Amino acid sequence: MDDTLRELKKAIALDLPRPMPTTSLGLSYLILNEWAPTPQSRAEFLKELHYHPRDFLSNYFLGVNYFDQS
Repeated sequence: MDDTLRELKKAIALDLPRPMPTTSLGLSYLILNEWAPTPQSRAEFLKELHYHPRDFLSNYFLGVNYFDQS
């Protein structure tokens, strides 16, 4: 998982507006935290939505994040 995080961060640094790297990074943070929402994962999903507001996975996982908080 460390390799995955490192490579995703490299991909984001190269081309942030490209779809999916930030969603994948947020998902990786969720997996590392045993699917419990974290501020890190939420931040990555919000970054993705800044560039791609209709991204299904980011919207979905943010909804799961909010649901788990209530």
